[in-house]
Amino acid sequence: MMEHISAEKNSVSNDEMATTTPEFYRKRHVAYFKFNYGVLPHRLKDLDVSRCMLLYFALSGLDVLGAVELLPEDDRRQMIDWIYSLQVVDIDAGDGRGRSRRGGFRGCPSFAPAGHDYDAGHITMTYTALCSLLILGNDLDRVNRRSVLEGVKALQLPDGSFMNTLNGGENDLRFMYCACAVASLLRDRSCIDREKAIEFILSCVNYDGGMGTRPGGESHGGAVYCGVASLHLLGAELEPSLKEALQMWCMARTFSEGTGGFQGRPNKDFVDEFGGQQNYQLKKVDPALNVSVDALKRVLEL
Repeated sequence: MMEHISAEKNSVSNDEMATTTPEFYRKRHVAYFKFNYGVLPHRLKDLDVSRCMLLYFALSGLDVLGAVELLPEDDRRQMIDWIYSLQVVDIDAGDGRGRSRRGGFRGCPSFAPAGHDYDAGHITMTYTALCSLLILGNDLDRVNRRSVLEGVKALQLPDGSFMNTLNGGENDLRFMYCACAVASLLRDRSCIDREKAIEFILSCVNYDGGMGTRPGGESHGGAVYCGVASLHLLGAELEPSLKEALQMWCMARTFSEGTGGFQGRPNKDFVDEFGGQQNYQLKKVDPALNVSVDALKRVLEL
């Protein structure tokens, strides 16, 4: 009996959870990001080839928290120099091996020796490198724009999608977004076949109104974000029916009880390893689709 009373007394209703704002430990988050831009935990050793991306995560976290100015000037300068050391500039060896379209940024210095067949830019690393440089206050003055843009152009496939690297790999909406973002950051979309890119993005729309990373793939919050963001960066207008379908799919991912936020895909709990990522991505998608608060409330009441 006492156990029952104690449990009942300590329980928290959904209404109470909804009105309680958890404390955000900003200083601890800042300390965590500052630590990780210098020394990474051993469990991330498998991501050594993606160090440029990991640095971006740390820097963007500090940027969101308004803490980039806390970085020592020497650290900023060293990070900028390190990022530029990852740049792959066109090499014309005159051997007919087509090395003139490998421009971009590597993920780490030790990925492949300079001039090696595998020494080529990776579209995700190129995107995160440019973003990191801008966060650090650099004006991209040392970016070989022609080399990068040629590298992006070489990654587009006949179906309009983009590979992650010229040596072959995955091709889906994630890399479409990176390509569109790189072109926008460098203010030159001539490296993208716009019509084919839009055609591929629209081919990823599913019957339920969401988007998969590839045609026929499961609708996914991250894919919707990449698809909608890419269309926006390409200056494409969504047809009203498609826009409404995407709005409804995004709003249907909202949790009205318990943890709140968004689920990444239908029938999936919010609290998982990708929950925070999808929550961020879907929150970014909704404003792009002009989802109103009233419409969101109506869906939650259904």
